[in-house]
Amino acid sequence: MISSTAAAIQFTEQLERRFTINNTVRAPSLAGQDLKLFAKSVHKDLTRGSGSRVRSRPTNTRGMLRYLVNKEAEQIGTYNYHLASNFAEVLMKIASDQDKERYKELADHVNDIFRSH
Repeated sequence: MISSTAAAIQFTEQLERRFTINNTVRAPSLAGQDLKLFAKSVHKDLTRGSGSRVRSRPTNTRGMLRYLVNKEAEQIGTYNYHLASNFAEVLMKIASDQDKERYKELADHVNDIFRSH
């Protein structure tokens, strides 16, 4: 948990560095990913530790981007879900239409897996 404003700023800066390519902040790309295979990994991760609990609502484009950002945020160490989610919203605003379509496809595959279980 992040307890100070300075720590929150540092965390956000670290996230920004992880998503910076050629001095430009970019949304994560799923280009070239096998989305059906990746969806299985996402499903496993989302149900980790939940026992037989089933998601009450389907995920969507924003949820998939939030998931990707949160996975990066967890690797930083000091982790704050709200800051990571806010950063995901910033990335959603700058994501290309192609990236948004890939997030939607991934969400659809993940939702298909949830429905089949």
